[in-house]
Amino acid sequence: MRADVILEAAQALLDSFRFRAAGELARAAAESAKSVALVVAASGIDDDFALFWITAVNDQLELGDAATAQTLVDHVASAPIGHVTVLLRAMLPWMSTRVAVAAGNSVDSDAPYVASEQALREFGAPFYLAQVLLDHASWLEAHGGVEDAQVCLAEARELLAALGATPWLARAGGDPSDLVDVSSPCAPAGM
Repeated sequence: MRADVILEAAQALLDSFRFRAAGELARAAAESAKSVALVVAASGIDDDFALFWITAVNDQLELGDAATAQTLVDHVASAPIGHVTVLLRAMLPWMSTRVAVAAGNSVDSDAPYVASEQALREFGAPFYLAQVLLDHASWLEAHGGVEDAQVCLAEARELLAALGATPWLARAGGDPSDLVDVSSPCAPAGM
């Protein structure tokens, strides 16, 4: 692993944050994708790769570039299982589904959401779990599972409030004072 390349990747990732904050999404997406390419070239998809990867995939999806997002997802999907960290393995079904939806493909089952939720609970990644729950709630609502969607949404809000993730909590349509007590995890839709 070359330290100079990792430093360059980190700088590209920081630049992507700066461009995103300035409202320059295309530049942010270019920099975050560059950061992934640099990390892959320097060290593959090691433990630190997840931060670069999720940022880059999110940027591409926000930009509406499903093709580049798919290329980024393929770095993980095509890697030998022993090279894929537990966190990446947990996020892969969800991220693959997000890219499929962005590409205009239908998703006939909520199984990818359920798989990522279970794996992220086991791994202990509440922020990413909350994001999956929000996407799962949207999918359930669109497929007639309104009650199950509310359970997912309530759990996501509870997690986001506990993390103090105020912008995400607002995005989820909630605030800490109106949270629903969720005693059980989001139930699979059974569809």
